[in-house]
Amino acid sequence: MKKNWWKWALGAFGVLIVISILVEDPEQNAEATAKPVPRIVLDVSAPPAVVKSDTVELSGTVTPARATVEVTVDNADAVPASVGTDGRFTTRVDLDELGGNGITTSAGIGRRRAVSVRIVVERQLSPAEVAAKRERLRKRRAAAARERERRDAARIARAERLAAKRAAAEERRAAREAEALAEAEPEPTSSCDPNYSGCVPIASDVDCEGGSGDGPAYTGVATVTGSDIYDLDSDSDGTACES
Repeated sequence: MKKNWWKWALGAFGVLIVISILVEDPEQNAEATAKPVPRIVLDVSAPPAVVKSDTVELSGTVTPARATVEVTVDNADAVPASVGTDGRFTTRVDLDELGGNGITTSAGIGRRRAVSVRIVVERQLSPAEVAAKRERLRKRRAAAARERERRDAARIARAERLAAKRAAAEERRAAREAEALAEAEPEPTSSCDPNYSGCVPIASDVDCEGGSGDGPAYTGVATVTGSDIYDLDSDSDGTACES
């Protein structure tokens, strides 16, 4: 038995080979039974290269008519287009971006996309969008102008308040200096005796001019308003040094 072990091994190997031949490979079987994909022809009518709206109409034909058509704008999700029995299709595509929009139209049967056509449509601003953009720009400029006016007014107000404070401080300083100067200066003394009107000089003795008195000071006609300390009103009528 031990001498024939190789015979048993060879027999087991042969059985495995037979089993592998008899068992069908699902993938190979699917490929063998799959129907061949027919040749697909896709023709897309190019829209205007420059448009001023946010949509564009895309049309064309596909052969065979049972093929499906999908349209993609840049990286957006694919949108299926309805294909008629004659293979014609028409769909409207949204253009999201200003400037160039890459539109890819693909056709295929099942999940397989056999052919594709890519075109670029440039979207420009429509008159309404231009007007809206100008209005937004006008509002931004008006807001900026109002902000500048507000800042200028605030700056002028601050400058006026500062000038008023400085003027008030200067007035107070000038008043203090005037008060200090008035306190420092002695009161002016009058050279006229306050008992007379007409400026009778203050002296040790005053006599009438042209009289026989020996002074040392003299005066003319004067009115006695207080005490006749110099005896100038001889008749006591209130007038001194009458001729």
